[in-house]
Amino acid sequence: MVKISITALALAAILAASPAAAQKDDGRGPARTRAPEAADQTLGMALMSANVSYGCNHGYGSGLIGLNSPGAGACVVTFDRDIRRCTAVASLGLSLMASTAPGSILAYVSADHGDAVIVETRDVNGDYADYAFSALVFCAQ
Repeated sequence: MVKISITALALAAILAASPAAAQKDDGRGPARTRAPEAADQTLGMALMSANVSYGCNHGYGSGLIGLNSPGAGACVVTFDRDIRRCTAVASLGLSLMASTAPGSILAYVSADHGDAVIVETRDVNGDYADYAFSALVFCAQ
C-alpha cells in the first residue's frame, strides 16, 4: 500500500510539472501540449512556389518576382531571395482538370543567378518545347 501511494505521488508530481499542465485551457477543449521549439535558425523551411503559363509568359506564386524565357522550352524563374543552397522541383501542367501533353521537365538552381531557377521542358522526342508548369523551391532555414 505504501509503495502504491509513493508511486502515485511521484506520478502526480511529474504530471504537475509537465508543459501540458502549465498551459491554460482556451475553452476549445483540454489543454494542448506544444511541440518542442528549436533554437532560432536551426530547423524549419522556407517554401517558394511558381505556377507558370505556357511559354513562360505569366506566373504567380510565393516569392516569385520575375519570369524570362531565353527560348523555347526554357524559363528563368526569379525569386525574392538567394536560393543557391535550396532544392528546386517542378512538374508539367498546372491543373488536374486540364490535360498536359507528355513531356519531361528539369528544374535546377541557376549557377549564374543566385535567386533564379532554370526550368527546361521537352517533348516526347527530347526537343525543347513550351509547357505550363509548377515549381517549388525548398530552403532550410
